[in-house]
Amino acid sequence: MALADEPFFSVGATRYLGAHVVAAGRHWGDWTRLETEVGDGLACVARAEDTGENLDDRELDAAAMDFRYARDLVSQEEMESWLAAWSLSVEDWTEYLARLVLRRRWAAQLEAIVRDYPVDPDQIEAVIQAEAI
Repeated sequence: MALADEPFFSVGATRYLGAHVVAAGRHWGDWTRLETEVGDGLACVARAEDTGENLDDRELDAAAMDFRYARDLVSQEEMESWLAAWSLSVEDWTEYLARLVLRRRWAAQLEAIVRDYPVDPDQIEAVIQAEAI
């Protein structure tokens, strides 16, 4: 993970890095849940591509607005600064939003989708950082 050596927060004089946050997540089981969510999202994207049931711009725009307002990233400049601070591209962020929306859309069908569209662990590793952030 690229952010493993980046400081995430401090308690007193102790600095905790991204690697510490991930290790804690693994210990508490949160990282495993995150890997499952990422895999579910990737399977949904594969299904959407296979069936042509892609997101329309309105769905993606609504998810983007929800995300931005929840984090007080109202202006374009604030959003760009936030992405840069986390070393994320607009594409990383947009792909995350697509996975999120498709997971929600097909929540009742996730078990079948995951079975029908298996995801390689390397695919999960490639995008988990954006999902974690």
